[in-house]
Amino acid sequence: FLYRDQDTLDTTELILPHPRLHQRGFVLYPLSEVSPDWVHPHLGLTVSQMLERIPADAPTVKLLS
Repeated sequence: FLYRDQDTLDTTELILPHPRLHQRGFVLYPLSEVSPDWVHPHLGLTVSQMLERIPADAPTVKLLS
């Protein structure tokens, strides 16, 4: 799991939402297509706002066709 609605969880086995979800474009780009209105429960930011904060020079993931 990366997130589950607005649920938060912090155990030795699982942290929700994922603690670095907001820093990972390879997670946020697909998430913006399936759940664009989701708001990070700790940061209060939408997926679009989190994407805007990712540095332009951050590593990217290339999709193979």
